[in-house]
Order: sequence, then structure tokens, then C-alpha cells
Amino acid sequence: LEATGNEGVGFCTWQHFLDNEWEKLYPEIALRRVHCPRDPKALSRLQEWVGSVIGKPYRLTVDKLSKRGSSGGGQTDFFCSQLVAEALKVLEVIPRGEKNSAEFWPSSFSAKSPPIICSPGCSFDPEDLAIDFGLQSNSESRKPAAGTQAKRDVTVSVF
Repeated sequence: LEATGNEGVGFCTWQHFLDNEWEKLYPEIALRRVHCPRDPKALSRLQEWVGSVIGKPYRLTVDKLSKRGSSGGGQTDFFCSQLVAEALKVLEVIPRGEKNSAEFWPSSFSAKSPPIICSPGCSFDPEDLAIDFGLQSNSESRKPAAGTQAKRDVTVSVF
């Protein structure tokens, strides 16, 4: 799940990402594991929410950034880290009422940033993991057929 400037909220599998060689757009990607109950009820709630946000527009405004306090959900548009924060709230990893999802930046999810308040029984790994695309081999077997590559929306940070 991602929110990009041209496409809005969409779903991109890892295989689709690699098949289109979009890893060439980024030197590396950081990730941090989330620990939370993954019971059928929580996963169903997340799946329903994902289905409801696909196709919503990308939007990052000064007004959105100035809001404080939890919104309670129901957003009609998202920017990248806001989408992640809201998904974590739907999963009940991050409690509602503490912080608006629009107050989260990509760096907010780093282990190097101040800790994120989590619901009981939930946590983040104590370290960030990085996928360094510079270390991968240039395998011709992964190369998509001519004319089949999709165009990647390259949303850039203004900060």
C-alpha cells in the first residue's frame, strides 16, 4: 500500500516493484518491523480499511500539517507517512487520540526517532532494517519484456 503524488493511494506488490525495476529510483529502502496481535478480527479490519482507501487522492497541505490531536479516522486523502500511521491505528498498534496521523513523517517511524506510543501488547523492533539496492546483482532473468514496464510515480520530498 502506498500514497504517491500522481496516483494517490494504491497497491503495489514487491514483485511488481521489482519487475518494473523501480528499485533503480531509490538507493535503499528502510523498514521497521511491527509486533502486534494478528488475529482474524484485526486482519479483517485492516483488509476492509485497505479496500476503502485504494484510489483516494494524495494530498499534503499546510492545513493538514497544522492539525493536532487524533482525527478519529475517515480521511478522504493521504500522504505517504499519514497512510502508514492510519493503517497502524486501524490495526490498533498506535492508539487513537494521541496524535493525528498527519503529524507522522517518514522519519517518525525510524528507531532513531523518539519512540511512538503503542497500544499494550504492540511494539516496533528496536532497529531499522535497510534494503540496499546497490548490493543487488543485475540479473537479466528479472528484466521485463520490452514495452511492459509500468511508469513509476516519483514523488519527491520538499524538505
